[in-house]
Amino acid sequence: MTYGVRGDLTSYLNDLVENTEVSKLTFLDNRKINTGLWPNSKFLLSPRVGFSYDVKGDKSLKVRGGTGIFTGRIPLVFFTNMPTNGGMVQNTVTRSGATATADLAKLVPGGKMITDVNEMVSVLGLPPTATAALPSSIAAVDPEFKLPQVWKSTFAVDYQIPTSFPMALTLEGMYSKDINAVCQVNANMPDPVALGYSRFNGPDNRYIYSSTKINSKVTDAMVLLNTDKGYGYTLNATYTTEPIKDLKMMFAYTHTVVKEISGNPGSQANSAWQNQASVDGPNQLGLQNSQYVTPNKVVGSISYRKAYGKYFATNVGLYYNGFNTGSYSWVYSSDMNKDGVNNDLMYIPASKDEILFKEGANGFTAAQQAEALWSFIEQDSYLSKNKGKYAEAYSARMPWVNRFDLKIAQDFRVKAGKTLNTLQISLDILNFGNMINDSWGVTQTSAPSNYGKILKYESVDASNHPIYSMYYTTVDGVKKLPTKSFSVYNNQSNCWQLQLGLRYIFN
Repeated sequence: MTYGVRGDLTSYLNDLVENTEVSKLTFLDNRKINTGLWPNSKFLLSPRVGFSYDVKGDKSLKVRGGTGIFTGRIPLVFFTNMPTNGGMVQNTVTRSGATATADLAKLVPGGKMITDVNEMVSVLGLPPTATAALPSSIAAVDPEFKLPQVWKSTFAVDYQIPTSFPMALTLEGMYSKDINAVCQVNANMPDPVALGYSRFNGPDNRYIYSSTKINSKVTDAMVLLNTDKGYGYTLNATYTTEPIKDLKMMFAYTHTVVKEISGNPGSQANSAWQNQASVDGPNQLGLQNSQYVTPNKVVGSISYRKAYGKYFATNVGLYYNGFNTGSYSWVYSSDMNKDGVNNDLMYIPASKDEILFKEGANGFTAAQQAEALWSFIEQDSYLSKNKGKYAEAYSARMPWVNRFDLKIAQDFRVKAGKTLNTLQISLDILNFGNMINDSWGVTQTSAPSNYGKILKYESVDASNHPIYSMYYTTVDGVKKLPTKSFSVYNNQSNCWQLQLGLRYIFN
């Protein structure tokens, strides 16, 4: 048994300047924002315990695992967003016309540029100290914000299979539950549920935003918050064997699921918020698949080393990697719910005639678009299985790819004094399968389906039912509606590659 405890204390070494104009405002859920205060410093304890048990006492069957709390960090730009967007540290001064010409002359007296900031401020007649002015975009951190914490537990079994040669099987699982995950909320965006905003009619009856601002003079007010609504687990099986001396084989499969409120896909508060796909706006997120995991992955290898004579050995290895190359979301190419964010998840019709199309859009009749969409849905693995539902964020998978790498290495024993070292010459063929067949080992792109944006919201009919148009491409001057989700990604990364290596290994 192994026990441990770790403590983390966050401290902030710089004092901030409060923007009193921001402090006067009231935001979502009667929230007040003070951009002059860091979050309260908190001491976070992370206890954990681990165990390893040799069941039979001969290391043939081992059980191991552990559980505990783990504390991490966030991109610190999410903290520095607050002072830099508070309107008290930096600002933009714009000059135009005759004023700009006059100011330029002041900044370059006698042809020499003034570089001292304080002198620039004085010459241009700007206020020497910051004055409170309402910034258009606010970034804040909740006073009770805590660094991210997860509760993580693992359990594994290592079994040496009783054979005349080495053979082992490992089964392992890991589960994690968010305690303090991180998300962004736009506190200047109204709550459509609380305000009873109207909805579309029909199967896609999402809210329609009649306003996107609580305070009209502020574009957005991003607040960094914690949430405990998230979890994930990983299951892994690994098999290794050496049926004959120096012939080593390995095969492993890993399945991963992670559900989260937000993966914060952005370097700034606003981009991390609006890059989240949603039905009713990024403030109304539920649990969704993480975009940062590989749900299924298979790896394998087989290698053999043959030593001959006293000074030579040949090593040959073949390595396999199979996986989905990514995940993506089916979203509309326009802002359907009018929340100001072009990232609205698509409704997948249950039948060909369930949604309406704009007659004559891009030169196609409504019937042509309906027929094309239905044929497209039928050929797509995700859309065809989820008819009559809203698409879920990051739930559509890119196609599976199988890749093999080949390595051949020749060892020469070199005598240096009384010591034998090794000179190794190696040949690596990456994506070896592609050298044999140019259709093997290649990834695909979702460009034929406009990267998941196959529909565009256009308007509503007299009954408030949404009307759409379908994405199209132009080939040789002819407009065409999409017929497939993926095509081969024509890039050098899909080509086989060869590399030579020279290595000197000291004994």
